[in-house]
Amino acid sequence: MRLLGYIVAGCIALAVLQAAVVAGVVLCLLLWLYALIVHLANDTLMAAVEAGAAGITGWAKP
Repeated sequence: MRLLGYIVAGCIALAVLQAAVVAGVVLCLLLWLYALIVHLANDTLMAAVEAGAAGITGWAKP
């Protein structure tokens, strides 16, 4: 019976470990997606600012 208890405890430990790994991977993917969206939004915003500045001042980036 003690062996059965060890097996059950090992299975629970593995399930907890697997859940932690999956949560870590999901968190990394979400952070990567967030960084990508911020990067793209930043590029778009800067392009709009540069276009607006060129339109106002009549100076365009070479």
